[in-house]
Amino acid sequence: MPENNLFQFAQVIAELPMQNTNYNSRYLHIRKLTNACVVCSICFTCSKYYGVDCACQEVQPRRGKNLPPGGLDSRAKKLHREDVDDFEFSIKWINENAHNMYKDDHNTVIGLRELVEVSLCKAHSSTLYRAKKRHERLNSESMCQSVLVSGGLAARVRDMSFNQPQVPDFTQITHSTSSKRKRVIKSPKIEARPSVSTPLYGSRNNQFMQQIQQQITDNFPSQLPPLQEHTSRKLIPHIPMVIETVSLKSTSSIYYFRNLAITDLFTFRDLLAEIDMTGSPPQGKRIVISDQEKFYPLDQPIRSVIKRPNSTHLELCLGLTDKPSINWDTY
Repeated sequence: MPENNLFQFAQVIAELPMQNTNYNSRYLHIRKLTNACVVCSICFTCSKYYGVDCACQEVQPRRGKNLPPGGLDSRAKKLHREDVDDFEFSIKWINENAHNMYKDDHNTVIGLRELVEVSLCKAHSSTLYRAKKRHERLNSESMCQSVLVSGGLAARVRDMSFNQPQVPDFTQITHSTSSKRKRVIKSPKIEARPSVSTPLYGSRNNQFMQQIQQQITDNFPSQLPPLQEHTSRKLIPHIPMVIETVSLKSTSSIYYFRNLAITDLFTFRDLLAEIDMTGSPPQGKRIVISDQEKFYPLDQPIRSVIKRPNSTHLELCLGLTDKPSINWDTY
C-alpha cells in the first residue's frame, strides 16, 4: 500500500466512531501496545482496529522486508531523555495526537514518560518527523531574529544614542593672551622670494616666471605617457603556444588523416600507428616525416622538438628518402 494511501487510511480509521467505549484494561496502558500505532490504533499484524476487531497477541512487530502478508509497516520512535528538546517535543506531539483510548481524564497518554520508545505506523512516523523539522526550523529563525535585534542592531542604536558627539560652545572663546604668540607677531617678517618651481602668483615677476616654465616644458617634453594610460593598461600574462592538432599527408597532398589531437609525449613515430601500412620501404629507402623544409626524428615527442610553433596546428608530410650507405671496406 503506498504511503499516501496508507496515511489517508489511517486518518479515516482514527476518525471512525468507537464501537465499544468500555475498553479492556490491557488496551489502556501504552506500555503493552507494541504492535499497534499510538495515533490511529491500527494493528501492525492484521491491519485491523486494535481493541475492536483485532485479536492478535501483543508481540514485537515485524517491519520492512519481514512484514507479514496483510500487515502494516511501522516504526519505533525512540524517546531519549538526554536530548531534552526532542524528548519534550515528542511527548507533547504524542499527547496531542494519540488515540483517545490511550488517554486518561486529563487528556494525557498513560505511562508515556516511562517508556523508552513508542510504536507508530509508517505514515504517522513521517508526520512526526516533518513536525519536528518544522519546529527546529522555526526555532532557528526566531533565534537568528532575536540575536540580530538584541545583539547587533539594538546595540548600535544604543551606542548612537549615548555616544553623540558634543558640539563645542564657540560663544565662550576669547582672545589668546599667550606671550609666545605675541613674540611671533613681533618677529621680523621674512621676505618670500619667488622660484622657478614655486612661483608666487601675487608677485611682480609672475608673468616672467610663467614664460620660463613654458620654455622649459617646450624644450624638455615628458618622455612618459599620461597617467591614465598607465592605469588603464592591463598586464596580460604570456602563455606560450603549443601544438594541439596534427595532419599528415603524402607528398602529392593526399591526406592520411586530419586534425589529430596530440599530447606532450606523442612522438612522430606515433603518427605512423594511425596508418595501416603494408609491406616495408624499398631497398635503400627509409620513411621520413617532414614539413617540406626539414626532417624530424621519429622517436622524439612532437612538442619537445617544435617548442615555438607559429600555430596550434601542424601540417606534416610522409615520404621516402634515400638511406645513406657506407662500405667500410672501401672507406
